[in-house]
Amino acid sequence: MSQNEKIMYIIQNVSIKEGLLRSPSYRVIVTNERLVFAKVTKEMVKEENQALKENLKGKGFKERVGVLMTSSQQAQERYQSMAVEEILRETEGNFAVPFTDIRKVKRPMGTRFDENNQPYPRNITIHTQQGKHVLKFHYANESDDAYRVLKDCEK
Repeated sequence: MSQNEKIMYIIQNVSIKEGLLRSPSYRVIVTNERLVFAKVTKEMVKEENQALKENLKGKGFKERVGVLMTSSQQAQERYQSMAVEEILRETEGNFAVPFTDIRKVKRPMGTRFDENNQPYPRNITIHTQQGKHVLKFHYANESDDAYRVLKDCEK
């Protein structure tokens, strides 16, 4: 969009429901102007895992734990170093939603808990002028953090 567009936040581990059985993985890059949905391919995951293996070689236990705890930052650093237009062209299926197109960001009220008294993650629905996008998460804290960020994008 503009040359002043900056990456503000990256939401990882997002699945977007596409049809009955398809829910491909995405990373949502939040800029100061729009949401960019970057599809995560099998090749990207292989590359990231290979880089992680290389980074773990020859390290002691404590160093390995440290590397594993910060492994999600590698994807963030990767996107931080790319231009937004470059991210959009990276893989087929990437798309963007300008903030002006977002009508509402919703999630179900209340929290459900599993048998271990851990909260289930809640889906987030982004209603746009073109339709809606249902975002699914693996963990409740991920969906809660994403909701706070995405709610700020609502115009």
